[in-house]
Amino acid sequence: MLFRSGSAGTGGRIPTYLAEVPANLGNVDFKLGVANARGGAPATLLVGLAPTAAVLSGVNLNVLLNGNEMLIPLALNGNAGVAGAGYGTLQLAVPSIPGLAGITLFTQWFVWDDGVAAGAATSRGAEVRFF
Repeated sequence: MLFRSGSAGTGGRIPTYLAEVPANLGNVDFKLGVANARGGAPATLLVGLAPTAAVLSGVNLNVLLNGNEMLIPLALNGNAGVAGAGYGTLQLAVPSIPGLAGITLFTQWFVWDDGVAAGAATSRGAEVRFF
């Protein structure tokens, strides 16, 4: 489930969070992606244990920063520097561990974009619920 809003990058484009693949236990083809971002830009998936509604250095922050978060880097595809041309997918296997069922993680994409004053654009947040 997507929640809250993101922050615009180059060309006024807000990165689109792609989160349609279910996080069922044992899913070897689980994916989270981002599109409509600056082409060729570096991106980071922020993964945390709680949501928030904050502004950090001029961008919307949807994942609580409390020292328990994880950062996963991803280089975006697309024509370098072109607004809206950037896209990428992170593919992970969800372990088949019964203890993961019912856990919810909160995630958000940061796209590092030197074409905007804040230096980054952000996606909406997304809840990832394991079942």
